Amino acid sequence: MALRYRAGPVGQQFLKSRAFTKLVCGPVGGGKSTVALMDLFQRAITQAPYDNVRRTKFIILRNTIAQLRETVRPMMNTWFVTMTKGTMGQWRLSENVFEARFALPDGTIVHSEFCLLAADTPDDVRRLLSLECSAAWVEECREIDPDVFAGLQGRVNRFPARIAGGVTYPG
Repeated sequence: MALRYRAGPVGQQFLKSRAFTKLVCGPVGGGKSTVALMDLFQRAITQAPYDNVRRTKFIILRNTIAQLRETVRPMMNTWFVTMTKGTMGQWRLSENVFEARFALPDGTIVHSEFCLLAADTPDDVRRLLSLECSAAWVEECREIDPDVFAGLQGRVNRFPARIAGGVTYPG
């Protein structure tokens, strides 16, 4: 799937980094959220295939579902629905999970879930229990309680399971 995205210099550094934890800062409108989304997309298409399928699951976390629906979801619609004319995937009925499924030129299939999840207080850490994902993006991380961030870190690098090839690039 070819998306026509070109990151600026800071975004290029962010995308090149293979660090487990990455942070991007900048001014309003500087493209931070877009580069974070493209980072997840890059992880999806570079996941090692197992049985010809590149499986990943991503958590996109912010304080509330309303904030996610007002900010992240429209951006995802622009990139993953509008710009691809719906060929990349679709939102599940829950409206909180975008399921991407498409073929790459090498014949492999990308199957990724982008899950919008709200959590911002220590009480919300239990929402993370039993989650298994490849990687996570914390939108507006300065607003998230450190306990939530710590709990989320323990949930990545768990999908796909090792028996199904494991995660190529967790974080």
